[in-house]
Amino acid sequence: VAGPHGGAEEVAHNGPGHLVAASIGLFGVTHEGEPILHSHITGALAEGRARHAGFVLKQHQRAWCLARGLGTVQWTYDPLVRRNAYFNAVKLGALPVQYLHDFYGEMTDAINAGHHSDRFLVRWDLHSPRAVAAAAGTQASCTAPPGAAAAVHEDADGRPVVDAAVLRAAGSGDVPAVLVGTPADVERMRVEDGGTARSWRAAHRDVVPGLLGSGWRVTGLVDRSAYLLTPASQTPATGEDPA
Repeated sequence: VAGPHGGAEEVAHNGPGHLVAASIGLFGVTHEGEPILHSHITGALAEGRARHAGFVLKQHQRAWCLARGLGTVQWTYDPLVRRNAYFNAVKLGALPVQYLHDFYGEMTDAINAGHHSDRFLVRWDLHSPRAVAAAAGTQASCTAPPGAAAAVHEDADGRPVVDAAVLRAAGSGDVPAVLVGTPADVERMRVEDGGTARSWRAAHRDVVPGLLGSGWRVTGLVDRSAYLLTPASQTPATGEDPA
């Protein structure tokens, strides 16, 4: 692949290959003047995902950037899409740093129509221990520290529950970490139960921006389902993902 506008190909034994995954990136500079690559889109067909083409493509992107002196890649994704959260935080070691309200404005495609286009901005620090370990095959899973409390969790009907008492405790420094849950499959939920999908968006809007704005940060994903947020002075326990 010649550059950040890259692709991964599956090559047949008796003919030319066909594209199973692709990524498009753009050079940019942050407000602080840091040169970065903004990964605009990365996607893989089902056959590509089965062969981990997305991971291979992102690792090529990482190597391409490092070879050219770039230490950071950033991109956006929907915080409610659990599989993307897992891929970013655990398989790549890339963490969200900012919550963006209606990043794309009103969208009319079949997937997003009728729902807010809120996104997490992800920062992939290519030199970080998380990213280096993930590139070598050690996934960046994490465990919740003792005393962690769920600010958003799922009830028996699959709807989000926001715990105001936990948020008050977080504000006063009485809990060491906060968990913000995600729905199991929000993409399917948007089709089958749009109201519940919108309630999950509202719950995240009520909780995540406020925590990030008051000095908390996302430090991992617990049990493939809940974001772990800790005050900036704390670091969660990490270990190899058992799966």
